[in-house]
Amino acid sequence: ALEQAEKRANAPVLFLGGEISFDWAPTRDDTPNPYHYDPYNDLVGGVALGLLFDLDVAKSIAKADKAHALGMQVAALRRLAASGIPLEVRKARDDLLRYRAIVGLSRQSEKAAKKWMTSAGVGYKTGVGEARDLLEGLVAWLMARKDLYQGLLDVLVARGELLRAVGRIPGLDDLP
Repeated sequence: ALEQAEKRANAPVLFLGGEISFDWAPTRDDTPNPYHYDPYNDLVGGVALGLLFDLDVAKSIAKADKAHALGMQVAALRRLAASGIPLEVRKARDDLLRYRAIVGLSRQSEKAAKKWMTSAGVGYKTGVGEARDLLEGLVAWLMARKDLYQGLLDVLVARGELLRAVGRIPGLDDLP
């Protein structure tokens, strides 16, 4: 519709205008002199008919082309939204499920590293193990904790992406 309006903007415009003015002052006499300006006790009116031509044809053609390009852009965005939004939702859901599975594995890894560190600590304390084993267990446990926290962060980010993709904003959905 915008493209059609821009194309039609080049057509001539026919317009009609009018004005009427009435002034009345009962305490002021009307002057009979036609050369003397008397703004009181007067009735003036007029009608005008006009035709407006826009002589800048290139400008109206450029505006029509711009409107056509905008229409094509809107159609392309509609096609993208029809195919892209479901794909984005599916990707966000798959990412959330994948990160949740990674968090589960990270929890198991952290428990195993804690057992290793505890076992190495007991061995070192009783004198049958080396300090190196205890330090390696500690490093493994700390790395497992770091991976667990990174996985939890990834889950929260993926959850936020999923909520954004489906059009929900936590905290703002409750507002009227």
